[in-house]
Amino acid sequence: MIRVAVVGHKLAAELIADYLMRRSDTELTAVITRASSWEGNLKAWSEANSIPCYVGNPNHYVDELMLRRPDLLLCLQYREKFGKRLRAVPKAMNPINMHYSLLPQYKGPNTIRRVLASGDEMTGVTWHLMTQEYDSGDILYQEWCKVFTGDTFASLHDRVTALASGVFPTFFDALVKGKINPIPQSAVAA
Repeated sequence: MIRVAVVGHKLAAELIADYLMRRSDTELTAVITRASSWEGNLKAWSEANSIPCYVGNPNHYVDELMLRRPDLLLCLQYREKFGKRLRAVPKAMNPINMHYSLLPQYKGPNTIRRVLASGDEMTGVTWHLMTQEYDSGDILYQEWCKVFTGDTFASLHDRVTALASGVFPTFFDALVKGKINPIPQSAVAA
């Protein structure tokens, strides 16, 4: 049984948490979220599914997470920087972040807007290990999608959200089976 805690607050976080809860080999030990979001409601989802839920800055809940002993800590669209103590919580590896761009391009926030402003023809989602520096850890998995002429923030965000939640089972299965080989971002062309 792999024990997973989720830090997130938007629809992709809710869809991925729901997938994890349905897996027979996974226990969702806790959720940390925001009180509200313009998309999805992970707090309500957690309460409806009897998953322990904490609201606010995840760095304030290190002791609670330590008691729940997760093997993995997944960060799914949450902006607070994880402090050293929080990054040390999971037993198996550094926390894993889901990022809405093909790293190493567009580190940091507002990636969808930056992709659109740059006129890129493709973007995607990256899962990477979290380190002290934002969006700089080794890449674990990436998947891309096309950016269409006429895309808006909403249309591209929805497409990347569907991509992220759709390919997460493939990524997570490979991770659990030990078939992921981390790639330093310095080895990936920007």
